[in-house]
Amino acid sequence: AAVFACNFSNHVYTLAAQIVRNNNLDFDLLKPLILETAEKVLTLNPLNAQTGPALRDDKITLNHHLEFLKNDPHLQEIYQSLSQSIINLHQKA
Repeated sequence: AAVFACNFSNHVYTLAAQIVRNNNLDFDLLKPLILETAEKVLTLNPLNAQTGPALRDDKITLNHHLEFLKNDPHLQEIYQSLSQSIINLHQKA
């Protein structure tokens, strides 16, 4: 569980840092969102803290994001896998 909660989340932060850097943006832009998410899971069940296009099954936004990542198949694969995991988990809930 610790690997999922800490190691994997840090790896995703690293990927996010690469994405913003590759688009001439600063990782600091994401810090308020990261802090908001961390604070939510300290008070809510993580399942109830989930937000985003996968939770909403917003296929238009999901497809826009995949198009944005078209030059990096590895990131597309990670994005699709995590999005599908969110969809599957919330369909069961």
